[in-house]
Order: sequence, then C-alpha cells, then structure tokens
Amino acid sequence: MDLKNLTPKEETVTIELSYVDKNGDRVTIMNEGKDPDPMTITVYLPHTKQYKAVQHEMTNQRIQKMSQGKKGVGLTSEDLEQIAIESLVKTTVDWNITYEGKKPKFSVDKAREIYAVPLIRECIESGVADAMDFTKL
Repeated sequence: MDLKNLTPKEETVTIELSYVDKNGDRVTIMNEGKDPDPMTITVYLPHTKQYKAVQHEMTNQRIQKMSQGKKGVGLTSEDLEQIAIESLVKTTVDWNITYEGKKPKFSVDKAREIYAVPLIRECIESGVADAMDFTKL
C-alpha cells in the first residue's frame, strides 16, 4: 500500500441528516413537499486547504485572545461551543434543508442559527468522521 492512497480523493462530503428513533432505528430527515428528498449538508473535509484555512484562522484568534487576556482567563465552555459552531459554519459549502417551513439558501447567519441545534452538529461531525475513515478504502 502507498501512504498517499490514505488521503481522501474528495474535497467535500454531503451528509444526510438523520437521527435514531426510540426503537433504535436510524431515520433520515426528509424535506417537506410532494416529492420529499433527504435533507443534506455539504461540508469541506479536514484535509482540504479550505478547511485548514478556517482552522488556522480560528486557532490564531484564540491564541490572540488568550495572549491579551488577564492571568487566569482562558476559554470557557461557551467559547468552545461557539468555536465548534463557527467552524461548521465556515466549512459548509451548501445545503438542502427545510427550516421553518422554507428551503433557505445557505447563509452564514442562518447556518449559525441552525447549527446551534446539537443534533445537526452531531450529524455533520459524524458524517465527516465516516468520510475520513481510511479503513473503508
């Protein structure tokens, strides 16, 4: 095997949103309408230059904040949650979702609102982890 083969070929992954129901079955979340289709979110994968640029930007901001802070001031739990949301927002390419009865076009502001829902973040993080699982090659 060549180690180069362990680098994913795709730059993005499209993740179908889903949840586990009370019976333990995985249920795909569908868009509303007469021809419902799965809700999806497309994001950059961690090996891409786009994803890395976001991570570098956010890490640099944290370092700068901590270096300007007072002794004993660090990151809070709220900071970490905001960082996770902002990372997803900035690495999202597009989506196909229904929200408040509409199919909104992707926007940073709408993404921040939607990604505040833990289930959505979990779906995306799980989908990215699955896409990066090199043992599936």
